[in-house]
Formats: sequence, C-alpha cells, structure tokens
Amino acid sequence: MFRLLVLARIVEPTSKLDSLRVVEEAGFDPPAYATLKRRLPAFAKESWRQKLAAACARTADLGPASLVLYDVSTLYFETDAGDGSREHGFSQERRLEPQITIGLLTDASGFR
Repeated sequence: MFRLLVLARIVEPTSKLDSLRVVEEAGFDPPAYATLKRRLPAFAKESWRQKLAAACARTADLGPASLVLYDVSTLYFETDAGDGSREHGFSQERRLEPQITIGLLTDASGFR
C-alpha cells in the first residue's frame, strides 16, 4: 500500500483520499480508504522509517542515511491569464486562477 501511495503522489500530487483515484486510474486496485487511514500510523513509526531509509540508501548505493525535509505547495494569482510561469493547474482548493508550484528542501539542520 505504501508503494502505491508513493507512486500516486509522483504521478499526481494530491490528497490521501484522491490518491486512491490516481492508483485506480494507473490500473491498480486501490486499498479502501479505511485501510489507508489504519495503516498510515505504522509508516510514521521511527523503526519503519529507518528501515525504509536504509533500503533506499542501499538501492541508491549511498552512505549512511541522513534526514532530508521537503514540502511542496502552490501559490495562486488573481488574474485570468497565464504568462508561462503562472499557469492554470490542479489545486486542492479547486481554484481556477493561474498558479505556481513551489518547493522547499532542507537537511536536518534546516536553513543554511
């Protein structure tokens, strides 16, 4: 289930509930939303995250795992026309105005 959620978020960054639609559109059987909510706390446990980080580091042939923090959001603009940077796109608020997607990536110490 975790793998399907990750793949769904790569295909279309969206909510947990809407990720199930993306999974189904990709041709997989999505889990029930109740199952999703029940299983997510296990994925948040430190021991599970450490195993996942170690497996990813081994697969990528990296050294010791380190913490990386990231977040993605959108900003919308109150105009009707896009200009190449600000374009119409998906918004969780279902906004129709042009928007941009922004991301933030830091290491464990935060901003440097």
